[in-house]
Amino acid sequence: MGRHLIAPALELEVTQVLADLKSTGRDVVLNDYLPEHSVTTAIADVEVEVPRIRSRDGNGPINFSSKLIPPYLRRSKSIDAWVAYAYLKGISERDMAQVLEVVLGEGAKKLTPNR
Repeated sequence: MGRHLIAPALELEVTQVLADLKSTGRDVVLNDYLPEHSVTTAIADVEVEVPRIRSRDGNGPINFSSKLIPPYLRRSKSIDAWVAYAYLKGISERDMAQVLEVVLGEGAKKLTPNR
């Protein structure tokens, strides 16, 4: 479900970046995707593929970094905020795994250390 929302947004973002670069005279193309990885969201784990951009004009590499899916993102900011809020409200670290599993399901196992 979430993949169908994120993929078009990433495509739109990379299309805009390509257009911006081309408007400055750069010869750039879409060059495949970074390896697929999972991002934990409040809805579910979502598999994402971030596009890569390649320069064909020899003016150096293009380091495209998505604003939607920054490098090394493994969980959404809403998950981080929720965990911090729950901790501040008194849920102990020991109970956090159980609470997260109720809220997030199987995806919660990646967010807490194994005990």
